[in-house]
Amino acid sequence: MKHANLKLAQLALAAWLAVAVGLTTSTAQAQPSFPGFIGSVYADVTDPQRLTFAPDGTLYVGRDNLGSGGSFSSPAKIHRVAVGGVSVTEYGQVAIPDPDTVLYDVTGSISGTAGSVIVGSMVGSGGQLSAVLPDESVVTLFGSNPLIGNPHEMLFDSTGRMLLANLDPSGRRVLETTGATPTQLFQLPTVSDRPIDMALDGLDQIYTRGPNGTVQIHDSTGTLVDASFASLPSTSDDPGESGLDFGAGGAFGTDLYAAAQNGEIWRIDSAGTTTVVGTGFNNIKDVRFGPDGFLYVSEFDEDRVWQFAAPDGPSNASFSTAADVNVLNIDFGTISAESAAAPMAFDVANLAGVGFTATLESTGVVGSGDTAQLATDFSHPFALNAGDSQSFSATFDNSVPGAFIASYDLNFTDLLGTNQTITLNLTGESEVPGFASNASFSTASDQDILNLDFGTVALDAAATPLGFDLANLLGAGTTANLDLVSIAGTGKTGTLATDLAPFADLFAGDFLSFEAALDTSLPGLFGASYELSFTDILGTNQTLTLNLSGEVVLPANDPNIPDLIYDAVTGEVILDPDGSSIIGYSLKNDSGAFLPGNFNPVLGGVATATSIILEEATLGSLGGPASIGNVFPTGMDITELFALLSTNHVSRALGSPLVPFDLIIVVPEPSTYAMAALAFLGLGIISRGRRRRLTGTRSWSRELEQL
Repeated sequence: MKHANLKLAQLALAAWLAVAVGLTTSTAQAQPSFPGFIGSVYADVTDPQRLTFAPDGTLYVGRDNLGSGGSFSSPAKIHRVAVGGVSVTEYGQVAIPDPDTVLYDVTGSISGTAGSVIVGSMVGSGGQLSAVLPDESVVTLFGSNPLIGNPHEMLFDSTGRMLLANLDPSGRRVLETTGATPTQLFQLPTVSDRPIDMALDGLDQIYTRGPNGTVQIHDSTGTLVDASFASLPSTSDDPGESGLDFGAGGAFGTDLYAAAQNGEIWRIDSAGTTTVVGTGFNNIKDVRFGPDGFLYVSEFDEDRVWQFAAPDGPSNASFSTAADVNVLNIDFGTISAESAAAPMAFDVANLAGVGFTATLESTGVVGSGDTAQLATDFSHPFALNAGDSQSFSATFDNSVPGAFIASYDLNFTDLLGTNQTITLNLTGESEVPGFASNASFSTASDQDILNLDFGTVALDAAATPLGFDLANLLGAGTTANLDLVSIAGTGKTGTLATDLAPFADLFAGDFLSFEAALDTSLPGLFGASYELSFTDILGTNQTLTLNLSGEVVLPANDPNIPDLIYDAVTGEVILDPDGSSIIGYSLKNDSGAFLPGNFNPVLGGVATATSIILEEATLGSLGGPASIGNVFPTGMDITELFALLSTNHVSRALGSPLVPFDLIIVVPEPSTYAMAALAFLGLGIISRGRRRRLTGTRSWSRELEQL
């Protein structure tokens, strides 16, 4: 018969690939998978096609010489495989043209000699039936006949009638004979329906499958019963992968098995529902159940016949790989609610019995009791071959105090219908700790307040972060975990900050490290405080206090630069040449905070006074300190004064570069302004006299009374 799939070309390509990737021929061969059954190469057979068995188990294999370099019609001898696959020999004294399909004639009703093998061939434009007699002589039963066409399957029904499927596109018919020339029983409607395969059920109903993949049913008289019983993948090949037979019972059941494209075997139940049960084959040409009840598959491109045996012993689910354990008790013991319970491992095994033990298949798991606290990762579905095991784990969520019990029924089955249940019992108790948590800044002692001072840092210089710890001090027994629930900051928290963040479950005896940082982008004396609130599972509430301080200063005062002296109480501004001179200045702010109505020009030249600009310029110079009035807002500290002035320029002489005023703040005397001084201290202003320059070091214009 014809094949669009040229096996010779495939073998040449496979050989080239084997050399290219360094594979041996055996390694390059596909290894089929048929889960639940044990598969083995029954026999190595050249160009295997259709299969037929003698009652004693002897296997006869049709052949297509196209696989060995000939044409589809080249004469060849069929093969005989001895029982058990122990030997393979060519069968017949002479070669027969295109000996694709074979049928063992037990009674000799068609061949005239009991024990003969009928061989179907396409010869010229017609089909021919030959017989290889028990003495291996070959006789022609029916010469080339267009009605027979291209025979591709031959079967005996329960009455001894032989049915023959003609694959020829112009024929596409099923023939019948009881010894005379075959005649048409029925014809398939279209070319895509022509019978690639044929099978008979126990009622002698005839199942055919065409290239379109549709399985049709006709009764024994040839009357159509079901035009679309089942659907398999279609094929454009001629005839493509083929094979159709009913299961022999047992683990295989009595469903219909069919070869499908892509090297698959499908199972079709009585309702026509299909399931892929085998994969990885390379050009199947027949599937056939032998008298032993096993499934045999001819794999044309690999020159071999596979045998798939059903299990002869039930699966056996167990929690042990060494003994039959159907109940497993796992106790997590008593664990503190503050500790993490370690998972407990367990195995599920399929104990091997005598012979071929069925594969164990999970069907589900049913839990009862405290399954929210006591759980398992037992997964469904999964399958275990005999002797194999799979590991799982049980877990205990002990975050809630109490005693807990849970039970899990693990359910299994196998191909023999063996249903089993094994039971996993889990127990565990979670107890509250005996001692409260104890938050501390020290790992060695109970410290509730921590003061960290950055000292004095120059403006825009990098301030080294200051590290600190938070510890949960261990009590005299089981101590609760510590939770940091909130952080409340006061003071200059934008300048003095930490990387603190809420956390949970700091174990007793453990600690976490954090850092405090100083922002040096603005000058000033800064202070900030952080209240840290803690709790634990016992409801113990605690507070720790972190105090931060630091000073950011300008570079040291330059005596050649004029001073701007600000009185925080009155808002007065005094310009002092401070040993230099002033011929002009420009002061600006972005918020319109100046008070131009109070402005008093002091240079005697050009002057500008608005809420955002105070400027003067002259050809002369200012010889000594002079007040330009109460033009600044009152109550500013040194940081706010620095931030207020978006422009701070003074000109000392024509052609010399502009420089910023040295800023000096005047604070009240304690005898007169005691309350105001306390207010400034609250703002972070600490001074020893009436004036303080905003520079890197404290300096005064004259001797002042100390506070």
